[in-house]
Amino acid sequence: MQALFCPTMNMRELELTKIKLFLKNFFLGILVGFSDLFPAISGSTILMIFGKYFELLKPINYLINSIYKLKKIEYKNLNLIFTLPLISGIMLSVFTFSRIAEYLFDNYKAQTITFISSFLIIFIAWNLKKIEKQSNYLIFFFSGILLSSVIYLVPDNVTENTGLLVTLVSGIFAMSFMIIPGVSGSLMLVVIGSYEKVISAISNFDLSFLIIFLLGGIIGLVTSVTLISKIINYFKSNLTIFFYGLILGSIPKFFTQVTINNYYSIENLIYLFLAILICITIIKIIERYEKKL
Repeated sequence: MQALFCPTMNMRELELTKIKLFLKNFFLGILVGFSDLFPAISGSTILMIFGKYFELLKPINYLINSIYKLKKIEYKNLNLIFTLPLISGIMLSVFTFSRIAEYLFDNYKAQTITFISSFLIIFIAWNLKKIEKQSNYLIFFFSGILLSSVIYLVPDNVTENTGLLVTLVSGIFAMSFMIIPGVSGSLMLVVIGSYEKVISAISNFDLSFLIIFLLGGIIGLVTSVTLISKIINYFKSNLTIFFYGLILGSIPKFFTQVTINNYYSIENLIYLFLAILICITIIKIIERYEKKL
């Protein structure tokens, strides 16, 4: 009787472990998708913080190479027990919370910009302090800021049109930068003036817009995943510093979404202190988590 009972218990424990793992990866996907909606912390940064970035990058890179070389895809190399719940969580989060993002930008734009920008600056400062700085890191940092400044000077009447080319480029930019830790694809959409159009299209399920946008996203994904490992191995941490400079240099573009007078209010000050409080709390949680790794 005991011999028959033990295998049953082992199977139950195994199933319970699989369910827990599925839920853990699914909720991680929800967090990643939610963070990607706002021009602040990228989803890739969340994956890197929780030690799951390369676990996702590896199967994506394998899939791209298999398709490109017309090789048979072996599903064991796709790590489906991790990738399926994670991607499901990301998709659910993006389509669920996009309405919240759209509502905030429609009704509380200045406050949302203040909150997100404060959030972004604090986290970049925290991450820059953690990075092992190499020689010439200041050149990389200010090069990123300079490049963002050039993007910032692009006229609004160029970036705000709704043509197919801009939609395609938006998809390329969003996915290319979204896959890089420390870089927000959403912020890049803000820079080129497509953020609100993309959020609105997701929220309202504008299929014609989304198909073109997703096509650009696939191009961006393939390009970035193919190149990212080589680039990161070559430039090491200086590349991350360059990206942080790129984001910081993009913030002025973010602030120009509304007139300067909208930022002078008690409500904005409350949002600023709220962002600082939340950032400090999250950083403390992350630091405690990292010590356990």
